[in-house]
Amino acid sequence: AARRDIDIIADVRARGGVPLSIKPMQVRKLPPWMKARAGYRERMLQAVLFSVQSGMSATRALQRALESDDAALLGPTQDALGVLRAGGGFGDAVRAIGVFDESTMAILESGERTGRMNEALQAALEHMGKRAAGTRAMVGAVGWTFFDLIFAVLTIVGLRYQLLPMLSEQAGKSANAQE
Repeated sequence: AARRDIDIIADVRARGGVPLSIKPMQVRKLPPWMKARAGYRERMLQAVLFSVQSGMSATRALQRALESDDAALLGPTQDALGVLRAGGGFGDAVRAIGVFDESTMAILESGERTGRMNEALQAALEHMGKRAAGTRAMVGAVGWTFFDLIFAVLTIVGLRYQLLPMLSEQAGKSANAQE
């Protein structure tokens, strides 16, 4: 959610900082060759969830998870750490990573606003699992449909150019043999 400049300045001053300029943060989109490895998002959220369940704040838990990361997403991870070190919130840092869809972000941000991060992280993990299962089912259904279509076309082509000429030829031989 966009905030007014005056609110941002007041927030920075309340944290003991001196605002020099304000500019909107741009979320970097990952190029296709740098997409998150399978399971990266889930492992990161699970690490944050475990820390939150043990009593750590979500922001600190995210910072620990990002600092212990194996640099799978070095640029966006560093962006998120920069947001956290500058005093940004959990939602801002997760958005800076840029690997979560809008519905997952909405779940996480609502948990941050309501102070129920434990439930929000669990709901986000469950949502991501269901979404992944739905995507797998969709890809499987579309793949099977293409598989059926290809075999239908191959059957028609095989009948037309292989089986029918062969039957025609054998019918001619059979007719000649009977005479």
